Amino acid sequence: MPLIAFKMIKENIWIRQALEARFPILFVDEYQDLGHVLHELVQLLCFDGKIRLFAVGDADQSIYGFTGANPELLKSLTERNNVQNIQLKFNYRSGTKIVKASSGALDEVREYKSPDGTPEGEIIFNSVNGDLEKQASFIVNNLLVQLNSQGYKNEQIAILYRAAWLGDKIVEVLEQKKLTYHRTDTNALIKRSSKLARFIENCTKWITGGWKLADPPFNKLAKQALSIVYGNHYTQSEEQSLTLQLIQFLQKSITFQETTNEWLIRFRKELVDPWTIICRNNLQEWYICSELIQHTSPDIEKDMSLDLFSGKTEGSGRLTLTTFHSSKGREFDAVIIYGVNNDVIPSWRDKKTPQTLKEARRLFYVAVTRPKSILHIVYQYGNDSEFLKNFIGEVEHS
Repeated sequence: MPLIAFKMIKENIWIRQALEARFPILFVDEYQDLGHVLHELVQLLCFDGKIRLFAVGDADQSIYGFTGANPELLKSLTERNNVQNIQLKFNYRSGTKIVKASSGALDEVREYKSPDGTPEGEIIFNSVNGDLEKQASFIVNNLLVQLNSQGYKNEQIAILYRAAWLGDKIVEVLEQKKLTYHRTDTNALIKRSSKLARFIENCTKWITGGWKLADPPFNKLAKQALSIVYGNHYTQSEEQSLTLQLIQFLQKSITFQETTNEWLIRFRKELVDPWTIICRNNLQEWYICSELIQHTSPDIEKDMSLDLFSGKTEGSGRLTLTTFHSSKGREFDAVIIYGVNNDVIPSWRDKKTPQTLKEARRLFYVAVTRPKSILHIVYQYGNDSEFLKNFIGEVEHS
């Protein structure tokens, strides 16, 4: 799609002129995540054309090479003579010790700083004489207990790992201990790749208090529903009918005292079943609702409150489990990075090329800069990641 847009704008001057008249300024966030086509489109609109550009990005957080993202594109933008480059050096999230040591994760010199008065923070390295299963057990049975004794509640703690299969090992130990968690990776209860799953989650956020602050706003829910049922084309009558049906269901849900499983069963009966009859969208995912009902069944002791299902962590006592990638843009009081073994980060895939190895370092950098106050790094004794060498060196000198 971006390639088609680029070709249309390049070959039709009137389209470019119309865009220039309608949008005098183009704002691009997370520029480091752009691929070549989108970068060329920006060049076409803003440098060959007359649209002014305001771009924000951090090449050190470019971690989506598998989608075509290239941090060199951001660097090339900053090197243009007709671009004013403003470097932002302050990290307002992490303690000073964590910020100073973070350049060691990149193995490159950086001048990141913390504002005056920022607490120092703490970095602790935990060498475990055992495999990933033993590391997971150590985290749950030792580190969590230690953090709790230091005053950190479980909802303030995040466990980060390279890939979802590592999260499975943590989950196994947590469930043995009957500890609750909120997971955001590809093996999570709510599949981020599913439109219907995200819509269901947003609905539960709305009925558990989000309606008071319009978070999410109802019009967003209505648009999601229309897209799921009709795709991009629907009549005004269809829009009004489906929107009314949705708001009536949600308003009724606010007054009911239901568990997640009970609510999902009613969601399927009152919305999904009638929507399957009128649906024109070829990308149907109605089975997702049935899967969620199965996975939250009280018969397997997986039912929960709607607050928990909606992803609320404050006051929930739930740990956050997430991958390095999914942690980007988030922050936690305490972070435990799990499985920092030399065969995990970097993996054999990371070592294929200098570019993939650099991206793995940036991914590690993203992980170590998530905590506000305390960072625990857990790895196997004698098999620690090569990335730790420089990082430990920076910690010792910070």
